[in-house]
Amino acid sequence: MRRTTVLWEAFVTRFEDAWDRHKKGRLTAEEAGELLGVSARHFRQLRVRYEEAGSLRGGGCGRAARPPVGQDVGPARGGERARSDASAIS
Repeated sequence: MRRTTVLWEAFVTRFEDAWDRHKKGRLTAEEAGELLGVSARHFRQLRVRYEEAGSLRGGGCGRAARPPVGQDVGPARGGERARSDASAIS
């Protein structure tokens, strides 16, 4: 198993323990975040994600995956317009 996978699994296990203690009122968000090495705000964001999805495992960061190299994805935003505007100036 890769080192990053092991570290992530350990973090998730610690998060679930902190979340359970926070839910029962034994820890504040600040204390739970401190146990995990993250800010209270980030702990609250993770808590919402955990409660909505039921887990922190998998799912990525919520962004769409990049298309494979070589796949046509259309023109860049404003790219053609910017070039034609620049040629009109000179």
